[in-house]
Amino acid sequence: MCTRRTLRLSVGVIAAMVLFAGHGHASENDGGSSPRMWIVTARACPKEVGSDLWSSVRIYQLDESRHLMERRLKDLWRHVHGRPVLIQIQGIEVTLELAVDGMIKTRSWLENQHALPPDAVLITFDWPSHAGYFSPIKNVNEECRRAIVAGSHLAQLVQAFPPDSRVCLFGHSHGGRAIAACLHLFGGGSLGRSDSTPEFRLDRTRSDLRIRAVAIAAGIDHHWLAPGEKLGNALQGCEVFFNLYNRKDPLLFFYPLMANGDHSSALGRIGMSWRNKERLGPLMPRYVERDIGPHVGVSHRLDGVLACPSLAGWLRPYTWSNEPTDRRGCIDEASGAR
Repeated sequence: MCTRRTLRLSVGVIAAMVLFAGHGHASENDGGSSPRMWIVTARACPKEVGSDLWSSVRIYQLDESRHLMERRLKDLWRHVHGRPVLIQIQGIEVTLELAVDGMIKTRSWLENQHALPPDAVLITFDWPSHAGYFSPIKNVNEECRRAIVAGSHLAQLVQAFPPDSRVCLFGHSHGGRAIAACLHLFGGGSLGRSDSTPEFRLDRTRSDLRIRAVAIAAGIDHHWLAPGEKLGNALQGCEVFFNLYNRKDPLLFFYPLMANGDHSSALGRIGMSWRNKERLGPLMPRYVERDIGPHVGVSHRLDGVLACPSLAGWLRPYTWSNEPTDRRGCIDEASGAR
C-alpha cells in the first residue's frame, strides 16, 4: 500500500527527473573547434564498476569542420604529450552531440577570459548518461549509479596518460560525481560492485600525474569527500578540488530523495559544512569552494554558468592557465574561496 511518505518521495523524484532532463548540457553551439579537441566515448562499455574501458572505448578527433575522425589511442597520447589537458564530463540525460557542443562552448568561455592555455588539449569524456527506463524513479537512480561506473572508466583513462601529464577534470552535475569517484580511486580508495566480486581498485597509482578538479553543481552527497565516507579518498587523488555550488539550484533541491546516496543534501547545492571540513585535517587546503548562486541565480544548467564570463576567471589556477610555483599556490590564488 502506498503511504503518504512514499507518494511524496515518488512525486519529488519524478519532478527532479523532469527538471534534470535536458539541463545537464549546453544547448547551443558557440565558438569554433580545432584539432585540439577530442572525444573519448565509453557508451558501449559494460555498465559495471571496474569493467574494462579498453574493450569498447572509441576515440575521435574533432576537425575544424566539426567532423569526427576516429583515431587510435596512441594518436591521442602523442597529441597530449607535454600539453595541459582539460577533460570535460557531462551530467545525465546528455547525448554525444550535446556533450561535444558543451565542450565547444566551455572552450570559448575559458579562452575569452584567458583561462585556458593556448596549447591545451580538450577531451570530452562521454558516458551512457541516459538509462532510458519508462519509470522516472528507476531512470534517475540508474543514471546516478552509472555516474560512479563512469568514474571507474575515467580513472582507467587518466591512469594511462603519458608521464608527468597535467590534467584538469571539469565536471557538471553528475559529471562531478564521476570525477569524485575517479579521484577516490586515485587516492587509493575502492568502489563497490553490484555483484559478489571484490571491490574495484586501480592496479597502480600515478604519483607523477598532476590532477586538479573543478566540479559545478556536483550531484554527490555533501559529506562524501570527508575521510571514511563513500568517496573519502578523493582529495588524496588530486592537488586541489574546486567545488562551485549554488544554494539556489532548483534541481539539486530534490537530491536527498535519490536512492543512490545517503539522503543528504548535495555538495553542489550547499557546499561542505565546517564540521566536515575539519574532518579533512591536513587535506583541508586541497578543498576550495565558492557559491555561484549570486551570479547564476535559480539555475542548474551549465549554460547558466557559461553565461557568466567572470566565473571563468576563477578557474585559471585549476586549468593550468597561470602555473603556480608550488601546489599550495593553486589554492591561495582563488580569492574569496572558503
